Amino acid sequence: MSAFPVGRFSPRSACGEDQLGESPAGAVKSELPQNPTEGSARPDPAAAPDPADFAKAKAPKSTPGAWMIRWGLPCIGIVVFIVLVLGLFFSTDRVALTTNRGQTFEKGVVTQILSDNIQEDGTRVGEQSVMVRMTSGVRKGEEIQTTSSAGYLFGAACKVGMKVIVMQSVSGDTTVSSVYSQDRGNTILIFAVLYLALIVLVGGRKGLKSVIGLVFTFFTVIFLILPLIYRGVSPFSAAVLVCAVTTLVTMYFIGGPTSKTLVATLGTVAGCVCAGLMARFFGACTGLSGWNVSDIESLLDLWYANNVQVGGLLFAGILISALGATMDVAMSTASAMDEIVRQNPVISQRELFRAGMRVGRDMMGTDSNTLILAFVGTSLSTLLLDYSYNLTYLQIINSRNIGLDIMQGLAGSFGVILCVPVTVLIASLMFVKTDSDSGKGRKKQAAGDSSHTDRFIRPDPPAPDQSPLDEGRTLQRQQQVTV
Repeated sequence: MSAFPVGRFSPRSACGEDQLGESPAGAVKSELPQNPTEGSARPDPAAAPDPADFAKAKAPKSTPGAWMIRWGLPCIGIVVFIVLVLGLFFSTDRVALTTNRGQTFEKGVVTQILSDNIQEDGTRVGEQSVMVRMTSGVRKGEEIQTTSSAGYLFGAACKVGMKVIVMQSVSGDTTVSSVYSQDRGNTILIFAVLYLALIVLVGGRKGLKSVIGLVFTFFTVIFLILPLIYRGVSPFSAAVLVCAVTTLVTMYFIGGPTSKTLVATLGTVAGCVCAGLMARFFGACTGLSGWNVSDIESLLDLWYANNVQVGGLLFAGILISALGATMDVAMSTASAMDEIVRQNPVISQRELFRAGMRVGRDMMGTDSNTLILAFVGTSLSTLLLDYSYNLTYLQIINSRNIGLDIMQGLAGSFGVILCVPVTVLIASLMFVKTDSDSGKGRKKQAAGDSSHTDRFIRPDPPAPDQSPLDEGRTLQRQQQVTV
């Protein structure tokens, strides 16, 4: 076993001490003499290093104070943020757009089909008449007779034992009801739980942190951005805020308080902002905006009633839709560049930038299709209709729906692509600090460097009159370069 584990090196770890200055339990002591004048034993450069020695030498000791700084304070901050967001959500007064007094949606189970509406060819025409046992609401435990329409948006093809949602209005002993839809709530929750459990099963501890970040992202979108937009805040500004907060929390849980986390966060936010700005520029050039969406008739009620900035909803949605892809690219790029610096601490900023761009281009080649394919998938029915009606090129390319889909796909992909050089540039500036005195681009490292808490000092080349200990360090550096 070699006395010098290959990897990041420090004068203290070479003597069997960890980075806090204390000898780790069970660590292999250095075979070099403690006094340079004693003996002349030198390590064998050809000896195979034991990775376990280096793992013991570099592992920092966890103290309650360090744990509190890393996880305690951030968790307290997140709890305070959640409380403030919930206060904002529940304190927002919403103007009633429709009157639904006395109308409720309750759960029930179909117990009998009184009359069916299925035809000989398998289609359904008209309504079904069914008996439903109510399992919630004021009629809980009672069986009521109701109808289920044959529509594809409302109603359900009822069967005995099917769980349904009943829309009912109760006035005294009179109940007016109809089947709203099949009860899908529990099924959706089961699939969501299975998805989260699969993340934890495959990802382990990292997967659990990813689940926490995902739940926080969902919470922020529902309880923060909606009240902000409803109160008249610019949808674009609200989306930028949500992207920044969710990215910071998610990256922190995954990467911890490191410069890699900061780089990935800044790169993600920059990519999302680029996607939103490209969407605005595209819309300005083509005359498309949030006023051209298919549900604008319903959104106009919000504009009249509460002065919601409907025109900016489209661009805010594009920014949020690009968040996942840009987060993936930014974190992968930052992690790869961080590992490059760890393996080659003396790399210059220019070399690191070039290496990062090579890594980013590989990911960009695959992720650039992600958002375009996603929006093509959502507009597949529209494309099929255009194909069936044999519409001309001018009709299709100038259609508002097609234009909006193209805008969403291209703008999000612009964000993913521009995220790469921005992240690489930030990482090059933060991971590598040049020596202005020598101008050679060597890495300045100090024992308390906050950018990489687990990176050690790399000693300068020994002088000609070096001691045996210095010669051992030189051999160690040669082994690092060889490996």
